[in-house]
Amino acid sequence: MVRGGVICYDDDVSVIVNYSLAATLLVLAWEGAAAAQGRPAGVSIGDRGAAITSNDGAYELRIRAVVQTDLRMFVDDEHKLTDQFLFRRARLYVEGKVARVVTFRVMPDFAEGRTVLYDAWFEVRANDALRLRIGKAKPPFALERLQNDAAIVFGERAYPTALAPNRDLGVELHGDLWAGVLGYSVGVFNGVPDNGISDGDQDDSKEVAARLEVGPFAQSHAKAARGLRLGFAITRGEKTGTAASPYLAGYRTFGQNTLFSYLQDTAAGAPPAGTAVAAGLHARSTAHLYWPIGPLALLGEVVTTQERVARAGQSRLLHDAAWNATASLLVTGEDAAFDGPILTRPFDLDQGYIGAVELAVRATELHLDGRAFSPLADPTKSARDAVEVAAGINWYPMAQLKIVADFARTAFRSGAVRGARDVENAVLLRTQLAF
Repeated sequence: MVRGGVICYDDDVSVIVNYSLAATLLVLAWEGAAAAQGRPAGVSIGDRGAAITSNDGAYELRIRAVVQTDLRMFVDDEHKLTDQFLFRRARLYVEGKVARVVTFRVMPDFAEGRTVLYDAWFEVRANDALRLRIGKAKPPFALERLQNDAAIVFGERAYPTALAPNRDLGVELHGDLWAGVLGYSVGVFNGVPDNGISDGDQDDSKEVAARLEVGPFAQSHAKAARGLRLGFAITRGEKTGTAASPYLAGYRTFGQNTLFSYLQDTAAGAPPAGTAVAAGLHARSTAHLYWPIGPLALLGEVVTTQERVARAGQSRLLHDAAWNATASLLVTGEDAAFDGPILTRPFDLDQGYIGAVELAVRATELHLDGRAFSPLADPTKSARDAVEVAAGINWYPMAQLKIVADFARTAFRSGAVRGARDVENAVLLRTQLAF
């Protein structure tokens, strides 16, 4: 909790305790209600958390968690950046099913000294081809954003995700057709800045999002071809920012340091014209690919955006873009999957098993419109381009545990008083527990 600008750790601990107590009481209440209605509850604990399920399978309550503890370091640090231990994510999932046709999720995050409600939605399912989701969730857009946080190959997502919405409040219709050959999503949302999260709206305009995903060989007998997925998505809306709430994003490096931000006039009594604000159209488009070929997985994504930004009586329609190419290989032979590898032989020294080991490489770039500089952003502090190359190794001793070691080198164009800002060399070590 924040009091007078100071983060109070004890309050965050109490919030976690309160959520845990509430979840426990909910489990007990659910179990009692199921028994009272003649549906004896079965209790299970496994890879997918702790669950209570009615004997007929129509009702289910599940509790699970993801905790990521990071050591973030910088090599040859000209930026004087801080090496630190931190909680990158500390999430509690409360999920369930009601009367077979309704599913729900509530997921708060307690990391980084604050409490944020990321997911709060329920979904009505007619069948696999027709599902209606209502509430706060990931809009159907960027591929790597839609990937589970516990399953991403690198410790931080690539630059296309920075141009995509994070969480938004709205209504989404989605489904899968012809046994996975075609997937579709279409929704209406409040609209958020790039990489933004929202619990409300500050103008009357709404944002439309639509996505198609095709598995052209989903019914093929060739295993190498079956997993190929091609996707296309768009968002389109309008945003009107204010000096107090500009409705604009800043962008960060792999090491989570700001590489670009719009100008803000924070001086006391400064006129609103001193702050850059969203001033109209905000449209995004993406094309992406995911292809698991046995132990090898390829992920590619391109995102382009158009956004009108205004400051001090000047307006620009900016065109930004980002791309990502990632390849990963499970050298221990497990099959790759979008939701993470399925371990067939977890760590067992007596049997000579070490779990799964994954090697990964990535190249990704963020290109920002040069017309943003001078009137909207400061070229001596914000970079125009960022190009990152990264390599990593992931070890999965068991399904619930993941150890990550990544190195990412990021070079910039502009962003300093003279020429380009210094290269960032970031090392990320992570221990992840997900159950």
